[in-house]
Amino acid sequence: MRSRDIANLKSTLFAITGFLVLSCVEEVDTIPAISLTSSSDNILIVEAIITDELSNQEIKLSTSSDLGEEIINPESNAVVVVTDDLGNSHNFLESSPGIYLSQEEFSAQQDLEYQISIQTESGEIFISDSVVLSGISEIQDLHAQRVISNNGVDGVGIFANSSSLSSNNTIRYTYVETYKIIAPSWSPFEFVILNDNEFEVAVRQQEERICFKTVASNDIILTNNLDLEEGQEKQLIRFIGKDNFIISHRYGILVKQFVHTRSGYDFYRILDSFSSNDNLFTAVQPGLIEGNIESNNSSRKVIGLFDVVSVSERRLFFDYEDLFPTEPLPDYPFNCRIFSPTTTDDIFAGIVEYVGENDSPSENELPIFVTLKACGDCTALGTNTVPDFWEE
Repeated sequence: MRSRDIANLKSTLFAITGFLVLSCVEEVDTIPAISLTSSSDNILIVEAIITDELSNQEIKLSTSSDLGEEIINPESNAVVVVTDDLGNSHNFLESSPGIYLSQEEFSAQQDLEYQISIQTESGEIFISDSVVLSGISEIQDLHAQRVISNNGVDGVGIFANSSSLSSNNTIRYTYVETYKIIAPSWSPFEFVILNDNEFEVAVRQQEERICFKTVASNDIILTNNLDLEEGQEKQLIRFIGKDNFIISHRYGILVKQFVHTRSGYDFYRILDSFSSNDNLFTAVQPGLIEGNIESNNSSRKVIGLFDVVSVSERRLFFDYEDLFPTEPLPDYPFNCRIFSPTTTDDIFAGIVEYVGENDSPSENELPIFVTLKACGDCTALGTNTVPDFWEE
């Protein structure tokens, strides 16, 4: 199952005047539900996932604008505390607007109950249900293989194989992909603008042929292994058509697996079913969105989830020829034609890159060849800094 994740969905939740699609989603009695209306409710949005990974845990707080406006504002200056049933408290400090990090590294432990409390700057208090780490599941293998999609598209499927240590795992996957970009019309020389009327051609001063682009997934990928006989699971994480330029050279993907509580899993299922329609404005019915956080001393509404999860991750790299050894590379996403300009306007505007000299220009042409910036300078599409994790 795929959908936008909560970070990208939260603006959409308000863009459809407060109504959610909840058909075909089972109700869960253990978590409260709130009803969205078309009025301006200044709703608090909470994204609080604590993991069993030793780290400075992160919690995100934001506030909706008027419903119907795709504007989400950070909720700043809140007091955020996570406690367990042994009396331990973990205080969170705001590291950037709406982003709160635990003062000290900690990891969620088995058999402990955790709860979050949030006090806003205006004194409103929000408290979650108690949550227990529900299970552990490791990604045993992450691999890519050539497959044909259900739509008949030839491409690469990226699969995760997991082994469950619990019979009640409800699992969510996320991924971050990184790919290499090589500018097809790169030249070792570039234009240097001297003033409003003059430019020169000089040796490039930085790497602009090979770049990298990192993109975080906007999908929710859910799986439920309750019906698996041996606790084994092979999950399709990502499908990429063979004509997609992001796999033209070298591609890497980091996959993370989260084992949620049942209530946490069902919360993501609601979001998943809500945005499963191609058009979010069609077949919309009034309904509820479920969460496990509620106000303690005010009528202000809250959307969100506090969950404690086990996390596992693996990274994979592959080259295009590993899977498509006889296929031509995918087309670059721009028409990289090389031409001689008739004016210097595009040069001064910075929208073309130098390619070489034109020894036989026509009457109206300049004695140079140029191409679109993205075709000659990869930094138009990515960064020239090699990621620390990158492997060739």
